Amino acid sequence: EVQHMVEQINTEDFLEIPVGEDGGWCQRFICFLCKAAGIDSSLYPDFSQSYCSQGVSFFTGRGLFRLPGEYEPSAGAWVYFKRKGAGFPHHVALTVEANGAFITIIEGNNSQSTVGTRMIPWQNGQGHVYGFGLLTYKTEIHGR
Repeated sequence: EVQHMVEQINTEDFLEIPVGEDGGWCQRFICFLCKAAGIDSSLYPDFSQSYCSQGVSFFTGRGLFRLPGEYEPSAGAWVYFKRKGAGFPHHVALTVEANGAFITIIEGNNSQSTVGTRMIPWQNGQGHVYGFGLLTYKTEIHGR
């Protein structure tokens, strides 16, 4: 499903993503991927919520937020990050692949205006992982 999300990116549509008041758009980018893949919008944070803490609240309120020690990530999980020493999330990405102690993510607005993928460690506080938001979608995605 995640690869299908990535393949659905239409550059013109993506350029229309509004930037949040704080200048952030990482969460909006992940919302955009879900929307482009045809995932029901009730299953992920509202597109207008640009703050990562709002996304964590969305998943927590539905019992779908997990801390790193409570969950082994899999493709499709939203991964929230915190800055070193901070107790709140400041960035979010989408897990593309999980392989033991490492996850491959796709993200937007990392380093101020980039979209890309990278592999990061996630266990034992590595990679500054704050926690994971879980989608509850079935394998039925529009267009597949």
